[in-house]
Amino acid sequence: MKTWHIHITGRVQGVGFRPYVYRLAAKQKLNGIVYNDLDGLHIQFVAKEETAIPFYKSVLKGAPSLAKITGHTIFKVKDQSFQDFQILQNQEVKTAALMLPPDFAMCENCRTEIQSSDNRRALYPFTTCTQCGPRFSLINNLPFEREFTAMNEFKMCTTCNEEYTNPENHRYHSQTNSCSDCGVRLSLANTLGEEFESNSDLAIKKVVALWEKGKIVAIKGIGGYLLTCDATSSNAVNTLRKRKHRPSKPFACMYPNVELVQREFQTHVSELEMLSGEVAPIVLLRLKKKRASIAVNEVVPGLDQIGVMLPYTPLYELLLQAYGKPIVATSGNLSNASIVFEDRKVFSELAGIWDYVLTNDREIITSQDDSVVRFSPLKKTNTYSQVPWFGAQLFRTGFK
Repeated sequence: MKTWHIHITGRVQGVGFRPYVYRLAAKQKLNGIVYNDLDGLHIQFVAKEETAIPFYKSVLKGAPSLAKITGHTIFKVKDQSFQDFQILQNQEVKTAALMLPPDFAMCENCRTEIQSSDNRRALYPFTTCTQCGPRFSLINNLPFEREFTAMNEFKMCTTCNEEYTNPENHRYHSQTNSCSDCGVRLSLANTLGEEFESNSDLAIKKVVALWEKGKIVAIKGIGGYLLTCDATSSNAVNTLRKRKHRPSKPFACMYPNVELVQREFQTHVSELEMLSGEVAPIVLLRLKKKRASIAVNEVVPGLDQIGVMLPYTPLYELLLQAYGKPIVATSGNLSNASIVFEDRKVFSELAGIWDYVLTNDREIITSQDDSVVRFSPLKKTNTYSQVPWFGAQLFRTGFK
């Protein structure tokens, strides 16, 4: 029996890698530890060589879908003794050589939970798990542990903590874990900063009613504020253009579901996969003739392609499902300025643009804007190639 050390580099933090290793080791009855460090993921365990090597291969082969391994190695170290297998935190680190975990779009499990009336996270706008949710926008320091993120301000309730510490739960060591009892709070306010709704369900209903009235609503998202309005209303879109001093540049639209997108746009399987995948960027699509529900001339003046996205957070999912129509969702900024993400600046830099603001009490550490992607058909094939638009990057780091 020897002590082995596995070191894996790449995107290995914030993707559920440690819980996966824990469950795999427990299944094989191995004793050891797994922990995050600034140079990646580390696993130490005791085993015979005929057990260690297959375990190493299994770790790599079954890695979480969100992981991106750039390097890996296994080697023997000085003999150690472990009582069981544990996930460790707060390792002493010196240098950083780590791929930062990006913000991930909401997964299907979380989507199902917020839509299920009998689930404890029904209608909770900040539901996440190890497979989805904010990462990069919340990080204060590395490695990726809750205490180094904006979520450290929210103490988990008893039930959330039980999920966090239960190896059989899909929120085991989910650093962004929270619920309506202990988590992030929504707040709807007017231009004077007067809060008039803090109940999440009622706030969402009121935003829907405001859109119906043609109002401009600023919404605090993952990496900054978005300015939103009814995309089917010419008056609402023109009002937003006038206030934002954006006379002709196209706006992006958020659609409530993929079915409505397919009904109105020419779509390829690659485009649909990108729209609903873990990145969930804006994808440029061509409208089908006479199928547009949006005010095309006002949304994209003089263009034949529209930037389309699907709800990529629980908050947007709840809002768009309640509204049932597409909305304009454009960066909360003035033309040629960076996106506003600080709460105080939404009342100064964006003053005069929005009528109401839907905000929350979780700090955004690093601002990000939505990415834009365009697909182009490859000649003599049925496949599509992915071409970033204006150099935009994936994982919500581009500009629109």
